[in-house]
Amino acid sequence: MPHLDREALLWSLEHITAHGDTDIFPYPFEFDFLRERKEEIADALAAENTATFRPLSSLDSLVPKSRHGFRVAHQLYPTDAIFLLAATFSIGPQIEAARGGLDRPGFSYKFEPSDEFAMFAPNCRFGNWLMNQYGHAMFGEGQYTHVVEADIADFYSEFITIASRIVCWMLLATSPRPGLSALF
Repeated sequence: MPHLDREALLWSLEHITAHGDTDIFPYPFEFDFLRERKEEIADALAAENTATFRPLSSLDSLVPKSRHGFRVAHQLYPTDAIFLLAATFSIGPQIEAARGGLDRPGFSYKFEPSDEFAMFAPNCRFGNWLMNQYGHAMFGEGQYTHVVEADIADFYSEFITIASRIVCWMLLATSPRPGLSALF
């Protein structure tokens, strides 16, 4: 039976209680309990079989996206968040090696756990990218003539919506049953 390493679970508990699980939702009061009982929780989660573990439903909410829009945000149940974080922590070095290591260019998150239980390198944040773009814009001396802006945050939900409509249309077009169109 595959299990998560207890040390990875303890690290995940420390990370979540130190940094929270999201920057969208308020800090859950359950995290105080997690901090107080971390040894017992790590033991219980280490006993879970990763092949049969079933997470609970996430908390799904609409959150402001911009001045006039919203997007769907998800918050995992605390023990599910710890379990997923521990799994990610366990394979983080292999993922980072496959991505080209810490010296690769770009500003995507780079796996670099710290003694303060931060998971990612501190110099690959959105603010670092903005400063880099500012440098290019201010000192590029006419090198750049165009700017492209894209917000892909809603891509997945929009893709699912379009795909489900296509499936419905295909069912409608191929169904021999009269009245099926009333369902769509």
